[in-house]
Amino acid sequence: MIQSRLISFKREAKEQLDALKESKPSVDYKAIESKLGLVE
Repeated sequence: MIQSRLISFKREAKEQLDALKESKPSVDYKAIESKLGLVE
């Protein structure tokens, strides 16, 4: 149960970051994604 909640949280975080990439492309999103553990 916790595992599926974590997966959906990561998916949501990724969507939020993708939306931010559109409006603020200058930010280093790779660093943010690796800190959040979103990079496969």
